[in-house]
Amino acid sequence: MLEVAIMVEGQYGMNWPRWMRLGRAAEGLGYAGLYRSDHFTEPTGPYMDALELWSSLTWLADNTERIEFGPLVSPVSCGLEAIAGSMLPQP
Repeated sequence: MLEVAIMVEGQYGMNWPRWMRLGRAAEGLGYAGLYRSDHFTEPTGPYMDALELWSSLTWLADNTERIEFGPLVSPVSCGLEAIAGSMLPQP
C-alpha cells in the first residue's frame, strides 16, 4: 500500500493556527506523516511568519494519535543557539 506524507517549509507563512489546522487535517485525512524544515527565513525575502520546528513537533506529538512526524531539514550549524539551549532540561 502506498503511503503519502506531507513536508512543510516553515518559513512561508507558517504560524500556530495554520500548524494546528494542518496537523489535525493531515491526520484526519489519513496521511502517513507530516514533516517540517527548520528554516526561519529566505535569504532574499519575502519575510513571512515562520514557526519554530521543535516546539511545533512537540505540539504534534501531544495532539495527534497515529501520524508520523519529524524534521526533514534541520541545519543546526545555522540555528539559533538560544532556541536549542532553551529545549535542554534545566537542573
